[in-house]
Amino acid sequence: MEAEHRRLMAEWNKQSKDLGAIGTALKQLKDLMNNADALRGDVYEIEVLCAILNSDLEAFHEAISVLISFYQSYSLNKEWPNKWLMIGLNLMYLLATKQHAQFHMFLEQIDQDVQQNNPYIWTPVKLEQSLMEGAYNKVIS
Repeated sequence: MEAEHRRLMAEWNKQSKDLGAIGTALKQLKDLMNNADALRGDVYEIEVLCAILNSDLEAFHEAISVLISFYQSYSLNKEWPNKWLMIGLNLMYLLATKQHAQFHMFLEQIDQDVQQNNPYIWTPVKLEQSLMEGAYNKVIS
């Protein structure tokens, strides 16, 4: 991407501007930027999963915070395939670390339809309901 940027700037800084070359360089750079967003999303998601595999709750908390901010920033452009899995993992983390207020604040941001129909979301919701009811037999099963 840096090479494409240098080429664009070189074309732009020429005294006589070749608009065709500038347009081509712009298009190539924009395509790379779009791919960079997908790459960034993949990197953030893998970082979250690696933290889980390493049983590192602090790293998970940091990684999931970055990932959720990323989702919020780029959610208008596309739906990320692992978004609800990651959000469900965050909800489970909030439950496991007894952050019930944050759990509910985060849950309020999720559409009711998603809460009821997405297994990554309704699983932590049902778990939290069972914990609040004291129905520990439901939690175990």
